[in-house]
Amino acid sequence: MGLAALGLLLSKTAEERPLICLVDDAQWLDRASAQVLGFVARRLPADSVGVVLAVRIPAGLPELTVDCLPREDALALLDSTLSGSLDARARDQILAETRGNPLALWSAR
Repeated sequence: MGLAALGLLLSKTAEERPLICLVDDAQWLDRASAQVLGFVARRLPADSVGVVLAVRIPAGLPELTVDCLPREDALALLDSTLSGSLDARARDQILAETRGNPLALWSAR
């Protein structure tokens, strides 16, 4: 029943607008949740629904590896996560220490 409801909910929403279902840290999903996501993801290709699982360890699924960001992109990400301002020296130090790692830059906030 839950699988049907989830599938129906996603399909219904996708009729109104494209939808992306993003699951971060998917390596921490319990087995039942992972099975539900897999079941639903295999049955949604006809709908305007995308499923993206972010994992820190290989999961045997098609992968898109996120490499370190170039300085300009790293600076944009860092600036987008800050609620206040940083002086140039502090910003440069964060950029140097994170070496363009998106997770580290996001966590620097």
